[in-house]
Parts: sequence; structure tokens; C-alpha cells
Amino acid sequence: MPTERQGFWWLGEATLAVGGVLLLLAVFFTPALSGERVLYAADFSGSDLLEMNIPRRHLAAEAIRQGHLPHWTPLLGNGYPLLAEGQSGVFYPTTLPFFLALPLPLATNLTLLSTLAIALLGSYFLARVHGARPAAAAVSALAYGLGAVMVLRLKHLNLVQVISWLPASLACLELFLGSGRRVWALAAALIWTLQILAGHPHAAGLCALGVLLYSWTRMASGQVHRPARAAWTLIGAGLLSLLMSAIQWLPTAELLQVSLRGRAFTWQEASAYPFRPVDLLRLVHPFAGGNPANATLPLDRIAETGVFWESNPYVGLVPLLLVLAVPFLRRERQTAWLMGSAALCLALALGRFGGLYWLLWQFLPGFSLFRFPARFLILFSAYAALLAGLGAEGLLKRMAPPRARLVGGVLVALTALDLFRMNAAYTGYLPSEWFNPPATVAEVTDHPGRISTPTADQTWQRTWLLAGGWKGQSDLLLAHRAVLAPDASAHWGVAHHSDRILQEGGIELLEYAALQRRFREGMVPLSQSVALKPESIRLLERQNVSVLLSFFPLVGPTLDLLGTHQADARLPGPVFMYRTRAPVPRVRLVGQALPVGPDRAQGLDRLASSSFDPSGSTLLEVDRAEGPFSSGRARLLQDDGWAQEIEVDSARGGFLVVLDNWHPAWRASIDGVSTPVLRADVAFRAVRVPPGRHVARFWFESQAFCWGSRLSLAAWVGWMALLFLSLRACRGTLKKPESRSRMGRRTIERDGNRE
Repeated sequence: MPTERQGFWWLGEATLAVGGVLLLLAVFFTPALSGERVLYAADFSGSDLLEMNIPRRHLAAEAIRQGHLPHWTPLLGNGYPLLAEGQSGVFYPTTLPFFLALPLPLATNLTLLSTLAIALLGSYFLARVHGARPAAAAVSALAYGLGAVMVLRLKHLNLVQVISWLPASLACLELFLGSGRRVWALAAALIWTLQILAGHPHAAGLCALGVLLYSWTRMASGQVHRPARAAWTLIGAGLLSLLMSAIQWLPTAELLQVSLRGRAFTWQEASAYPFRPVDLLRLVHPFAGGNPANATLPLDRIAETGVFWESNPYVGLVPLLLVLAVPFLRRERQTAWLMGSAALCLALALGRFGGLYWLLWQFLPGFSLFRFPARFLILFSAYAALLAGLGAEGLLKRMAPPRARLVGGVLVALTALDLFRMNAAYTGYLPSEWFNPPATVAEVTDHPGRISTPTADQTWQRTWLLAGGWKGQSDLLLAHRAVLAPDASAHWGVAHHSDRILQEGGIELLEYAALQRRFREGMVPLSQSVALKPESIRLLERQNVSVLLSFFPLVGPTLDLLGTHQADARLPGPVFMYRTRAPVPRVRLVGQALPVGPDRAQGLDRLASSSFDPSGSTLLEVDRAEGPFSSGRARLLQDDGWAQEIEVDSARGGFLVVLDNWHPAWRASIDGVSTPVLRADVAFRAVRVPPGRHVARFWFESQAFCWGSRLSLAAWVGWMALLFLSLRACRGTLKKPESRSRMGRRTIERDGNRE
């Protein structure tokens, strides 16, 4: 183990490794380097990458440019707590530097490539720490960093940012358990912090399970000196990482309290989208069953047949053969433990087909909050990649040095070529003009209010099939953006009543999600069009929606056709644009408050009813509202996203209603005097205003964020102090290794004797 050999010699190898990784990525992703084309991979209803992750980072960067944190955006889903949700990755170290300083296409590409670089380097050094020579470690790095676990999931940016750090985390863990030096525990704490800040709680929790499993197997192998002390140190490092990242997870926890994801999944929900036994064929062929990149993968019944990118364990044929051979090539106790861990993760990934996942779901606290058993393939891939490196080392160790160098080079080349083939068959590119506003933006901005695109996900599927996937006629996918689907609409400053997280099962506000579900219940597919029931149209109008866009003709009694836009003659039809007749203003002052109880369904019934007149009344969750009140005038003076100033004028007072989502962090004042924020019209917010002319102010003030930022600041100071003390304790012990061949050998016996 290189615990005492971290001097300039290791720095030189690290420099060479970084250079090799950059060169490798330049070869694999050459079109992404110029910024004229943007990396693209999609889902079955659009692209999480370009239609969710990147728009949210763009909004975060824009908020910073305006001088405030992106606590809230009014452009998505009737207003949304952008920072708390996490997928904007505000505090992740590459987000703001890239998206503030670079054009969007280049920022997107570099974000993805830097994520792959972290995975490659971490996997390389994890294998080196376990005693693999550079060629063997390179096989391990390729198997994880450019295998299916990373490349096929690039569309899930936050997820791959979290799991890219997993190998580096395990390397620091191994170094700490082998040497007992706290500096490696502190390095692990830093990595765990970055994983949490990346903004994907499920992936971070999964990696935490991987760390626990790895720690347990290492201690169970009997090779850890003073295991109890090591365990307590790691627990302290874990708590420290939670404190360092509290600025992100505390606001997320606050959001979960009023979100759909604050509840446990049922077994049916948790076990949907399975990794089936037949999918084990993808260990030898990544596209067994089809490839979504060329539209050869069936779309129907994915809840039963699984999701391609979640259910793909491909690490390369050469690494797979080395994994199978490692019990014969490297007969060590820890190799057996690693093999057992990989098998365990594979069994868990099988979900309801394996039985073991059900036991964890049933008895492990917090486990039922997560879904996608197939994501245990992430841990399997990390173990398999490490085992491949150890297998390669065991093979090369049996050869004379000249032959070992030749065979090692061949193993690396074959693995790289195999994974290059997979990458070339899957990863797509779109022109950078994706980020330029389509012509429909100018047409909808003439109408104040939000937009709705009720059929965008269905028409994307048709476009995907017509184009032959994103590796086919990708310009058709470019043309489809003319429908202004969420969250891509945020790129161009167009406010949308929906957002992509809703259809992807993310962290959504309860009342908002119920409102959108009720709206969609009123959509009736016809042979060549989609009918909207009057109740659904009224719900749109009462969310400040003034324009609808669809590639399907929409039929509704109170929809007026504004015009059409031909995005591409090869598409089934033009973009139809419709106007609602009575959109409710985003801010209004009403004189009547109609009390409704906490029954959400009853409130939605009244909101959608034709008897409810939003021009003079609102629905409030109060027992009664004393009057008399009167309607009046409300004028928006300032809107910074997280703060608003509204001038109101009413003869007898009334209720100021803002059609932005309610959230417990909203605060309000009237002429500087604090006033409570009420929930209005099921999902929105209101305040009571006195008679006369006044200025009402709303601002977003999350106590969770305030406490989180204080805890994080104190924890970062503590981490730096501990790091300084640990480095002082290590000073003078770093030296060059005696020979390159002994680089990765363990020194646990020497450390034990010294103790």
C-alpha cells in the first residue's frame, strides 16, 4: 500500500494519469471539444440532460449574475425551490465556474467530461492502492469510467456526478483502513460531501451503502489494525461530511416535508422498472434487446421490462473475463470478499427477481424511500472494475516483465476499443443552436402569462421514432424544441406551468402535483387530436396559463387557435398555438375569501368549478374570513424570483393572491410589517391586506438554509483545521518508493508492528 510513498514520485504518476485521461476523453468525445456540438442522450419522453439538468444550472448561474442565490425560480412549475431540490447542483464545484464563465454548449460538455475524468482517475488509483500495476489499473479505470454505468447514464447528470466519486471514496477508505492515518478519513469526508452537494440523494445514499459494505468486508477480512478505532473514525468522518454539506441537504429535507417524495414507496412502486435475469445478457452485449440511441429498443411496458440505462451492467468483455478469472489468478482473502460483495450487489439489483432486495426494503429503515433496484448495478460495476484490475495484475504478475508490458498494453487497448465501440453506438450530439430560442418563443411572449405543452412528451416519442433515435436524424429532435417543453423553456425565459421533474418522479410540492394530475385527468386522446375537458381548461387558466402549444391539434370549448408554426416538414404536423380566453392574472387583489378545508380533492373540485369566480374571490384554507372586503388593484413592481414587491390599492381591504406555489419558507410583509402567508387556491399563496394603498413584499427565507449554511461553514473550518493537524503528523514520512514494482504492495504488517 502506498501510504508512506505519496511524495513527488506519486505526484509524477498522477500527472501522467491526468494527461492520459484527458487524451482518452479527447479521443472518445472529439466532437464535444469545440463547443459547436453538445453531447446528447435522452429518455423516453425527452432528455433529462438538456431539458432538466442543464436548464436548472443555467437558471442558477443567472441568479448568481443577478446577485442572489437561486432559492426560487418562477419559470418552472408555477414557481419552484430551485436550490432546495438539488438538481441545479448550485454548490457542486464545477457548476458555477463552468456555467458563469463559459457558453452553455461548452459548459455542458465540460461538465460531462470532467465527471467522466473523475470516475476514470478514481478507478485507476483505487486499483493502484490495491496493488495493481499501471496497465492493470488502466483496465479497471476503463471498465468503470467509460463502462455502461457512466456513459449510458450521462443523461442523469446529478447521478453520474455522485457515482463518479465512488472509486476515489473507496481508495481513500482503503488507504485509511490500511494505514490508520486520519488524513485519508478526512479525504473521504471531503468526497462524501461533494457527493451530497451533487444533488442526487438516492445516488448518495446508494454510495453510502457501498462504503458501509466495503468497510465491513475489509474489517471482516481481519486485515484492519484496531478495527473499532477505525470504525469510530469513519463514523466521525461521515458526520463531518453531513455537517459540511448541510447547506444543501437541510433545505432538501425541508422540501421533502411538503413533497411527494417525503413518503415511502409501496413495494409495487419500488420494484418497478426491474433488472431482469434476461438482462444479464448485457454483461456480454450492451445492446442486447435493442439500443434506444437508434430507436430499436421497444418503448412499451418499460415499468415491467426495465429501463435500458438503469439495467445495463456492461463493463467490457475483457474486464468481464478478468473478473471471472480473478479467483484463479489472485488467491487472496480480500479478493474473495470483493467477489462476494459484487455478487451481493448483483443479487440486490435483481429486485423482486432476487428476493434479497425485498428484505432490505422491508426491514432497513429509510430504504423504502428509494426505488430502482437496478441501481445496485452501480456498486456491482465498481466492484467488477476493481476485480478486473486485480485479475489483470494477477495475470501479468505470472509473466516476465517484457511480456507483461506487451500483454498489459494489449489488455488496455482491447478494453478501450470495446468501450469506444459502445460509446460510439450510444452517445449522440446536437448542434449548439439547441440553446438558441426557437421562433415560437417570440410568438408566445406577446401574451402575458404562463404556457402549457400538454402533449410534448408523447410527440417527443413520435419524433424519436421518426428520427431513428438520437443517433439518426437528430435535427428532428432539434426541431421538436419548438413546442417549448419544460424545462427547456426556461433557457429562453418562458414561464411554464409544469416542469420535467413532475413526470420524472422527482421532489415535487404536494398540492402542485395534485393540481397537475387533476389537469391531466381531463385530457382525452382522440384519433388525430387531444380533447381538453372544460374543467382542465379552467384549471390552466387559474394557473395563469395563457398559451398552449402542441404538435397535436387540441380540442376545447374555450380554446382559440392563435396560429401554427412549421418546425420541420418531416414532422407529423406543425406546432399548434392556442389562447385561453380567461387566464387569471399572476397577481390579483380580491374581496372575497371562500373557506375550504384541508381536503385537497375538495379544493380542486371547487377550483375547477365554473361557479368559482377567481376575479373577485379566492379559496383559503381557513374556517372563515371576516369582512367586509372589496376587490382592488394589484401591480407587480419588482420580481427577482426569490423576492417580489407588489403595490395594492383597495377601499376596504382584501386578499392579495400570487399564483406562485406556496412553500413554508415564503415570508411576507405589508409596508414593512410582517404578515402571515396563507395557502390560496389549493396550491398558491396569499396575504390579507388592509384598506388603502400599500406595498406588499414577499421573500423566500428558508430557516433550513440559514442553519445549513452556518453548520457547513463551521464544519468546513473544522475540516481544514483537522487536515492541517493530520498533515503535520504525517510530515517527514513521505518518501519515494524503493522500486516501481513494489508500488502497490500493502504495508499493513509494517504499520501493525510500528503500532
